[in-house]
Amino acid sequence: VVYMATILNTKLIVFRYLRCWRMSVTLFDDVVPPGVINLRMGSPGELSLKKSARILKEAAQKTLSQPNAKDLLTYGAELGSINYRKALAKFLSDQYKTPVLVDDLMLTAGATHGLSLLSSVFFSSSSIVFMERLTYFLAIKILKNAFRFNLQTVAMDSAGIDPDALEESIKHHLESFEQWKLTKPRPFWAMVYLIPNFHNPTGFCLSSENGHKIVQLARKYNLLIACDDVYDLLYFPDSYPSAQPPRRLFTYDKLSDPDYEGHVVSLGTFSKLFGPGVRVGWFEAPKRVIKHILNSFLPKSGGAFNHMTSGLMTTIMQEGSLDALVQETRVLNQERCRAMSDILRSAAPSVQFEDPKGGYFLWLKLPDGFPISGKEFSERCLNECQVGLFPGEIYSPAPIKEDGQHLRVSFAYYEVEELVTATKRVADFINKLMETQ
Repeated sequence: VVYMATILNTKLIVFRYLRCWRMSVTLFDDVVPPGVINLRMGSPGELSLKKSARILKEAAQKTLSQPNAKDLLTYGAELGSINYRKALAKFLSDQYKTPVLVDDLMLTAGATHGLSLLSSVFFSSSSIVFMERLTYFLAIKILKNAFRFNLQTVAMDSAGIDPDALEESIKHHLESFEQWKLTKPRPFWAMVYLIPNFHNPTGFCLSSENGHKIVQLARKYNLLIACDDVYDLLYFPDSYPSAQPPRRLFTYDKLSDPDYEGHVVSLGTFSKLFGPGVRVGWFEAPKRVIKHILNSFLPKSGGAFNHMTSGLMTTIMQEGSLDALVQETRVLNQERCRAMSDILRSAAPSVQFEDPKGGYFLWLKLPDGFPISGKEFSERCLNECQVGLFPGEIYSPAPIKEDGQHLRVSFAYYEVEELVTATKRVADFINKLMETQ
């Protein structure tokens, strides 16, 4: 009887989940109960998305009233429309303050799509992927579960991934490297997946010294470096008064170097800058990487990825609307982050963290001697304080004890008032638990 009751209960839970899933409109529907301030959200908030919706409506009206509007409804050019790539090159050049070449760009359906393309075109199951010890938790699941890669974690600190530790890890797999043979379809032995700037979850940025060393290792061991550069343009204005954001790793792999072959790909997206629903992004990649992707015939069968929406984003970039929106987002995110940081330092000074200079997240370390793990704290915080947090252990494929004392919180989704409320609840709950131990 107990067994049958368990089976029936499990089926009921699954049925309810599937029903909610089928009735959902957005990815975040039914993730947490109503009334919860969900600091897990790594997405632009409602206010930002409303602005983007107005901009998109105006762009659609203008774009679709043009005589050649029908061209957006056919198969797009494999690399993406030349109009899109020219507008993107200008937008990125203006924002990065370094040149971005049209010939280095290819349209994608976002950074995750770009990572999936690189994984499927250049590697096969059991291929080795080196990654920072802490990294984007869904990238871990994608690379491990979808592609069945062999994930190897590498030590990191506030200057990003440790090049010496990376080479040491590579040397542990020298037998695999020595058995690997360079072929035209597979020019890379292994992948390095990185989030160089405003890292998720820590907020750290890769140092210039480490950037140069990583590129040299890529050349030495035939590595493809996939850089998840989705936060690069979201620096805080006060942290970069010259408006010169941290260099992307792509710029360290210089075409003018005598040993240049092209080992670094920058994965970009409008998800964090404009809205994830547009599903438009880009590769900034060496010509040989782009050539291999074209030779896979994936863009040939369906044409450019998300051709229609890229046409609307082209108009938005040409009109200058995106530049203004990105600058406004930088200012707002800076204010939101500071509001949370100020409360944590005043109300829960035993919580340790470093102030990020951009991006989306605060990486919190619970007080020494805290009575419960970060996982249990996040569960109780959701139930008792109505605040959603992510425990640190999910950000590593091989968590260590220290990860269990960390939390990741997002300051990008909510406005200051709600962030203040949520942060006070978290701080008060931390203090309450410390007092009862």
